[in-house]
Amino acid sequence: MLSACEEESGGVNKPKLLLTNQTISIVEDTNTSFDLNNYFANASRYEISTTLDIVLSENSVTIISSNVDKTTEYTLSIIASDDNNNSISSDITVEIVDEQDDQSVVLSDVTIAEQIAYGRDVSLSLTATDSDNMESVTSELKDSNGDVVYRRVSYSDLNYTKVSVNETFSNLSAGSYSLIITALGVDGGEGYRSSASQVHNFIVYLDAPDQFDFEDQSNLSLNSTVRTNTIVVSGQLATILYTTTNGTLVVNGRNRGTSYSLINGDTLGVDVVSSSTYSTSITTTVTANGVSDSFVFTTEDNPIVNTPPSIIPPSLPALERN
Repeated sequence: MLSACEEESGGVNKPKLLLTNQTISIVEDTNTSFDLNNYFANASRYEISTTLDIVLSENSVTIISSNVDKTTEYTLSIIASDDNNNSISSDITVEIVDEQDDQSVVLSDVTIAEQIAYGRDVSLSLTATDSDNMESVTSELKDSNGDVVYRRVSYSDLNYTKVSVNETFSNLSAGSYSLIITALGVDGGEGYRSSASQVHNFIVYLDAPDQFDFEDQSNLSLNSTVRTNTIVVSGQLATILYTTTNGTLVVNGRNRGTSYSLINGDTLGVDVVSSSTYSTSITTTVTANGVSDSFVFTTEDNPIVNTPPSIIPPSLPALERN
């Protein structure tokens, strides 16, 4: 039911840049991999031009640093494209550093909702750790146009080992957002900067209900109308349109077709016509402003028909003539 952040333009989700002006530090004689999806959204393929030896595998890039010059600043020129040939380009700077101590930044316990209703706060919590060089965590929130709507830097504890972040984003307008989290560690002696980044996408809807759940059913008769369990609508701020595929909405006990507007307190079930063939499943989905649930109705197995053996009467002896 969760949706990724999308940039809509004429109905097309075009590639967009998530992180800009980035520098990647890699250790000399150590191969380094990173995920391009941390830098771009809505891209299905990538092209990279560089003088470095690299291996590109789908969204992952591995830099081979065995034959590099530490005095040279390298660049990855990246073109991100989608299936409709829309594209965007960006350069990432690569710097080569000496072998570091066995220390690296680790992001853990990152929690953020990927779908939220307008009027409710979006909360972020995380912990970033490094053995003794933890410096800071930057939380940067961008809207679907790439504009920064929130930015905060949280610094480490007195032992320089951990940064704890607890953020609340309030009064966000409805729309798509990208939250870029960048944790930074610094070795004061060598000047080595180790980092870890994550991108979390979420959508703020004008309104959305609480999550609902319809149960799967099996061993159903062929070509029969079967009703789901009934749920009670809750959590909405106003009326919301519900839609379904492969089913009929039943609102407050009445058949309402494939789409209908509901309010808090309404009851909702779904009528589904099972398949006309044995051991066949039909998947039905109900959606309301980004909250959705899919369930499966499966028909019974083909019964085994035991045909009794044929009874052959014994042959009668031939009659003898006198």
